[in-house]
Amino acid sequence: GNPYFAFDGNIDHILFFEDNIAFNGAPAVSRYISNIEQSGLWKSVKGVIVGNYSNTENKEFDSLLNKFANKWRLPFIKCDDFGHGEFQAILPIGIECEINADRGTVEFKESFTK
Repeated sequence: GNPYFAFDGNIDHILFFEDNIAFNGAPAVSRYISNIEQSGLWKSVKGVIVGNYSNTENKEFDSLLNKFANKWRLPFIKCDDFGHGEFQAILPIGIECEINADRGTVEFKESFTK
């Protein structure tokens, strides 16, 4: 990590982010993910969830995400239920969860609403 991207490498993480207009081509996607990889975060990531930015598919983006997920042998889920699209589900931070890429599910192990 660094002061702008701090994380605790002693606990497991599910990395989630949304497909964003900033990911406008294969070189940009590769650069962003390589920066995350070089930070050491990947060593504690146990799964990846990618949200939606728009209705337009970005196969290069998906391909690069799959490349990194396969390299690190991580479950990978593409989910249109959060991001800037029509659906904006809540993904709580710091809650224990289980990701199953075969079923395409994320199960939160505790309540995060009151």
